[in-house]
Amino acid sequence: MSQAYRIGAGMRVDRASQYGEGGRWPADALTVPVDGLRSLTKLMKVENMTKDRLARETAIEESRKRFGIEVILFERDFGINSYLNRAPELKNPEQLSGARILVNRYHLLDLLPKEGRVVEVGVDRGHFSRRILDSAKPDSLTLIDIDLSRMTDENREFLSRNPSVEIIEGDSAKTLKSLKGKFDWVYIDAHHGYDFVKRDIEAIYKKIKLDGYLIFNDYTMWSPANMMNYGVMRAVNEFLNDNQNWVVTHLALQGAGYHDLAIQRRA
Repeated sequence: MSQAYRIGAGMRVDRASQYGEGGRWPADALTVPVDGLRSLTKLMKVENMTKDRLARETAIEESRKRFGIEVILFERDFGINSYLNRAPELKNPEQLSGARILVNRYHLLDLLPKEGRVVEVGVDRGHFSRRILDSAKPDSLTLIDIDLSRMTDENREFLSRNPSVEIIEGDSAKTLKSLKGKFDWVYIDAHHGYDFVKRDIEAIYKKIKLDGYLIFNDYTMWSPANMMNYGVMRAVNEFLNDNQNWVVTHLALQGAGYHDLAIQRRA
């Protein structure tokens, strides 16, 4: 005999075959084997989760629609780019003629100059800093962040032990201005606001060696994860339009649209 729950008139529990002892259950009763009841309970939980997810997705979509309307009305009243940071198109196609698309930024690291002078602006937890050390093997690596408390203890200890690494806490643009000499490449991943990116570019671009690089993380105008403006694309495109001796060499893709753009200084 298989254990079963009788669901229906009386809602009693019985030990019986699927059809009961001596015949079928009454038409107003439903027999569910124990394993089946567990599956039914699991199915009901999944169904409730699905309903909850659908309700929350609907709420998000409604908020998104309201947000979109508010942005349109805001820029109608205060002008284009008064809220969003639309980037201008690049004026010179020749600046893109040799550009390559890469699968990710780690592939980009493999292609950048080795054993050079390198700066990373915005190190966060320090994971990418270690990748730079491993891939580029720089003679010197300067790490700059306005708040180094976010770096993991393990990464801080590892990086601090390396004699080629200098770690500086402070404002990115002010620190970049204070650096001496020329650099082979600089990776910029600090504050993504338009004015902040412009400040970082102005502070460092003249210190890049001929054929050296500036690399910009999160080359986009909008963060889908944080629902906020990014000014990276606008600041970089404006810089390229104003400085025709800089060219785009690589676009390293990222699955959520937070791509990296590498630009190179030419004669």
